Amino acid sequence: MDLLAPLFSPDRESDIPLIYKGKIFTRRAGYPLWVSIIGPSGAGKDTIKDLLLHTGQFYYIRTATNRSPRKDEDPRAYIWMRAPYENEPQRSYLRSLIKQYDLFEYNYHYGNMYGTPLESIKIAGKSGRIPLYCSENQGALFMENHLSDLFDVLTLSVIPDSLDDMERRILRGGRDNQVQRLAESRERVRTAPEVAHYIVKNPSSPVENGKSGLESAVGAIRKLLYSMS
Repeated sequence: MDLLAPLFSPDRESDIPLIYKGKIFTRRAGYPLWVSIIGPSGAGKDTIKDLLLHTGQFYYIRTATNRSPRKDEDPRAYIWMRAPYENEPQRSYLRSLIKQYDLFEYNYHYGNMYGTPLESIKIAGKSGRIPLYCSENQGALFMENHLSDLFDVLTLSVIPDSLDDMERRILRGGRDNQVQRLAESRERVRTAPEVAHYIVKNPSSPVENGKSGLESAVGAIRKLLYSMS
């Protein structure tokens, strides 16, 4: 069965091209908007995040990790948490990170800890811009469940229009755990409507004259958010 077919079916289409409906989202008067972006590896969510940030409309929620920076990785991509001290027990080390960096939420991914410092959320709330959070499904659901008293938390899942393209990007990306990444990415595609309020198709080919598929996807997101302002 084609995993993408149910996501892009006519009954899920919205009034905005490339935007498909997931679970119900209700906009409340007087609540600021929070946007969480999720999606499988190889879908282009990080690139879309960067393009949205260039508009000046969003404030990026910097998350933290205890893994080492990858080669050529932007040093501003994360808050880099400390390495374990010599002979520090692993369990004590991880508990220490949660306290030291005041992590509001955290999880473990491919053997590393990732989390969101409470200070990052506080700064975003005071920024006057839309908080933009890029995470895995677990983090997005946590934010939706725990920040609803402060924000209308909107979750967008970026999905490629071809699983073959997604798998090629994962395999040529040079990341470790490629087999696991492939399996998890397919699962995130399958469960997108259960986690996200809207599904964003990121086309590999142009769908508008003079624009790449990526530019069209970003434009569709901005149009969706404008309709909620």
